Amino acid sequence: MKVFLSSTYTDLIEHRKAAHEALERLGQEVGRMEIFGARNDEATNAALTQLEKCDLVVGIYAYRYGSMPEGSEISITEQEYLHAKKQGKPVLCFVVDEDHPWSPKMMEKDAGKIKKLEDFKAKVLKEKVIDFFTTPADLAMKIVTSVHNYLEENKLISHPNLDGEKKVILPRWSERNKEATNYFVELCDTIDITNEEEVMTTLYNLGLLDMTTTGWMLSKDGALLFAADNRIPKGFHTDVFITDKRTVPESPKSINGKCLIAIIMMLQKSLSELWENSWEDPLIRDKEGRPKIISKYPQTAILEAMVNFIIHRDYSINDLAFVTVTNEYVEFENPGKSPYPPEQLLTIKTELRTKNQKNEVIIEALSRTRLNQRQGRGIIRIRETLIENGNILDNGDIGLEIENIIEKDRFRLRIYQKKQTAVASHVEMQPSYVSLPTLPYFFGRADELKTIASALSPDSRTWGALIDGPGGIGKTALAIKAAHDAPAELFEHKIFIAAKVRELTAEGEAKLTDFTRPNYLAMLDELGKELGADGLEKLAPDERPNELRLALAGKKALIIFDNLETLP
Repeated sequence: MKVFLSSTYTDLIEHRKAAHEALERLGQEVGRMEIFGARNDEATNAALTQLEKCDLVVGIYAYRYGSMPEGSEISITEQEYLHAKKQGKPVLCFVVDEDHPWSPKMMEKDAGKIKKLEDFKAKVLKEKVIDFFTTPADLAMKIVTSVHNYLEENKLISHPNLDGEKKVILPRWSERNKEATNYFVELCDTIDITNEEEVMTTLYNLGLLDMTTTGWMLSKDGALLFAADNRIPKGFHTDVFITDKRTVPESPKSINGKCLIAIIMMLQKSLSELWENSWEDPLIRDKEGRPKIISKYPQTAILEAMVNFIIHRDYSINDLAFVTVTNEYVEFENPGKSPYPPEQLLTIKTELRTKNQKNEVIIEALSRTRLNQRQGRGIIRIRETLIENGNILDNGDIGLEIENIIEKDRFRLRIYQKKQTAVASHVEMQPSYVSLPTLPYFFGRADELKTIASALSPDSRTWGALIDGPGGIGKTALAIKAAHDAPAELFEHKIFIAAKVRELTAEGEAKLTDFTRPNYLAMLDELGKELGADGLEKLAPDERPNELRLALAGKKALIIFDNLETLP
């Protein structure tokens, strides 16, 4: 069947494009002004001639009346509507919802045309059963629904003979896993789960739902995400095997014939105890000074690894995926190697945007949920949260291993748990790194030293201490003395950096060389070197603070910034 799209053009370009693509996906040929090309025919005649060759007319009406040919009192769009009626062709009409925001630039300005548009819409409303639209995606969905209903009512739906053809049989919308679908919608936040039309519009817009000549069907990606149990399309394999090696005997669990969202739900339930097993660390404080809650595994890292496990699997490979939990690590292994070498994934600092991704639609859909924050940053966020939580191996590396098993076309990601350690109060500890100036002698200031010590105590809710006062009263010496006195078990790093570049001596001003940095970025660069983040100065200025934050994550550091008021 051939469908004619009738509307004004400039104000409805995106809506016409969405309607055209949706109708073609429905298997219909589309007649529209965009394909008329250059003709000798007057524009109205060209449009009406094309309309006569079509079986059905779809009218789309917004806030423009359209052009009126010379000598005519009505627009081409209205002429198309009247000509379709005269030819006895069915017309499906869609009018923009008056509550939907619309650009004033795309509204009629001429008073005469505004009156003609109002009269035309009134005529359509009187003569036809119409539907109201908002966005291009909303219009596309409503058009294909109406056209499909028209085809069914007029017994125009054909069922081609598919004998001998290889065709993926997709489940209907009614054959979805409703619990999994609802869970996905809840994770998206912005979708009203009680409004099925809104849910379907969103899934259609994401490429997870299609209208076909046999009704609403899940697309291939939609079926992988939402299909009911054992309704995964033939040729795709989603089975997962979970093994808990911490129990004797081992506790294996097989997930067979499930859609991906159902697998995510089951994995979250099985793995939640990994991040729920936590304790307070009095030596690490949050921004408000409270003891930080430390988990064996940070929740974000496990969720990102789980999503990575789901979205990058090659579901065309007939092989199992594995999740393994031991007393030392949790491991995700799935069919389909990564296009990136492991060493790049372990050091990358910018988003990864792979061309021709295996599951592009699924990746886009899950990026809309609360499960992960942004496409291309999964591995980066795993590394960041492991550093922040202190999941560090004995050799100082992040507790993360990645392997591409080339010969088996598989990918493996392993996260090591954080070890809970206790600090023995009777053992005198030494900080692992000190860059404080020496202090040959210091007298007095006992009350001030006591105040600073209290501010640095794990029981305090402060982030540190600010020493302020006139020049020359010994603020720097007090800070250095307090830093030397601070317990080593609280601070494994003690660092001194000064912004002051000159000092007053008996001989006049003298240039300082040790511990000084002349500006903010230079101080960041120096602090990065002290913390082992070499190469910080090579990064763009706006990237350095975040890289420095990563270097600080998991470290117990006491940092003295001297003479900050002199920074330019």
